[in-house]
Amino acid sequence: MRDSIHHVREAGQADRLEADELKTGAPERAAALAEARRRLEHLLRFSPTVIYSLKPAAPARCTFASENFKAIFGHQAKELVGDPDFWQRHLHPDDALKMADRFEKLLKSGHQCVEYRFLHKDGSYRWIYDSARVIHDPLGAEPEVIGSLTDISGHKRDEEALAHDRDLLQSLMDNLPDYIYFKDVSSRFIRINRAHAQHFNLRNPEEAIGKSDADYFTPLEARQKLTDEQVLMATGKPVLGLIEKVEKADGVHWFSSTKVPIYGADGKVTGLVGISRDITAEKQAELERQTIELQLRQSQKLESIGQLAAGIAHEINTPTQYVGDNTRFLQDSFKQLEPLLKSHAELVRAAKAGSLTPDLLARAEETLRDCDLDYLFAQIPAAINETLEGIGRVTKIVRAMKEFSHPGGKEKTAADINKAIESTATVARNEWKYVAELKLDLAPDLPFIPCYLGEFNQAVLNLIVNASHAIADVVKGQSNTRGLITISTRRDGDTVEIRVSDTGTGIPEQVRPHIFEPFFTTKGVGKGSGQGLSIVYGSIVKRHGGAVDFQTEMGRGTTFILRLPISPNP
Repeated sequence: MRDSIHHVREAGQADRLEADELKTGAPERAAALAEARRRLEHLLRFSPTVIYSLKPAAPARCTFASENFKAIFGHQAKELVGDPDFWQRHLHPDDALKMADRFEKLLKSGHQCVEYRFLHKDGSYRWIYDSARVIHDPLGAEPEVIGSLTDISGHKRDEEALAHDRDLLQSLMDNLPDYIYFKDVSSRFIRINRAHAQHFNLRNPEEAIGKSDADYFTPLEARQKLTDEQVLMATGKPVLGLIEKVEKADGVHWFSSTKVPIYGADGKVTGLVGISRDITAEKQAELERQTIELQLRQSQKLESIGQLAAGIAHEINTPTQYVGDNTRFLQDSFKQLEPLLKSHAELVRAAKAGSLTPDLLARAEETLRDCDLDYLFAQIPAAINETLEGIGRVTKIVRAMKEFSHPGGKEKTAADINKAIESTATVARNEWKYVAELKLDLAPDLPFIPCYLGEFNQAVLNLIVNASHAIADVVKGQSNTRGLITISTRRDGDTVEIRVSDTGTGIPEQVRPHIFEPFFTTKGVGKGSGQGLSIVYGSIVKRHGGAVDFQTEMGRGTTFILRLPISPNP
């Protein structure tokens, strides 16, 4: 503005000096002044700012407007100069009142800047920044106002957009239930939203400005937050979905926090913005869900044990029966041997006393014939071997049942997967022995695998039972026909692969997407709860961090493929 006034004054001085120079006959000075006039006229014509002058005394009248008035506002400069009401007619109605006493205030203050809307020739309103200054004549003539007009419509649009964005941000901050906060490089709050203020029991968000987490959290919690945030601002690496545990008066609360750095114009981190969400309800729901899943797994295991109980009793009963039979045989055999042993003792005593008689020898020979010693010598060892074998089978079943029923702990333990599979196959023998052969192809070089052993056993049992049922549907009504269940293990890179294959019916295409869903079953009422494969998936994938897949072909069978990581998951 001052430059504009300076140029106008320079133009007046140039006129006087040019006349003086012409009178004194100095053509070189005259040429310089003419060049100055030309440059000034060029600046006024192409300047983005309109220069004007007016007489403020009522009625105010414009005495000069630069020619670029038309280029900027669409009207001829002479329209403004020649019409004292021109400006009033082109003001926006909402700005007319603001401009009513403008000149009175201007004369008192000597300088004034004002913004208002002006009607462009094209019918649109443009925002104008009008800067005016009063010039007093030293000879006492009427003062004159010299000013500049600048089209600031673009700036206004930017301001409105910025204000809209600011209002939108404020609205989001005030209405979102999440806790939103901004911090400086020292991890002090520079802004928080209303929800966060309520979380801190503050009356308004401004009370948190300049404070830190140490003012609202325990020293341990505050120190951990400060450490994390300082690392974030030092590295520029955001923190996403950080789960934080906070002790409050009403108990433990859980929060999911995301924090990202804020960069300044120089590319350096100037602070951070964070969003925290109270996930206590979700955590509690997750704990309840985990409890329900645990109960469901235990219920499934108890249900399986209950279903297997009759079969296990039968498996134990068979060897127990011939152990009993052989024991009774040994008892009877001993009764047969008892007279022989007594007769032998009597002969020994008579021989030592020298009183051996033919009658005594005859009785001994008769006792030996009645005993059938050759038969006993042949059968007693066989009975003892069968008894030991039966005891071994019972021991194996009991041990397998014990291993299968082991509840496991809360943490994974290193387990022999092959041994677990053998135990489970033994426990489930009564499920498959009437419909299938079971073949184990277990790699001998498997490392111990970190797992929840009880849950793994249950998963394998569910697959064996499913395979047995699928084969039973194929072989029913066909005497002397049985299918095949094959369980194999092998190492595959960083995982152990377990395959359970059957020669059953296969899985229909329309149900394949649903087989791992809870309570989904294609079996008849009372033949399945729909939890078997769901528990397999939950145990192997969710609990062990492994994978479950299957391959199936209608009429040829199904193979379930389990993969468990060899290294424990974090």
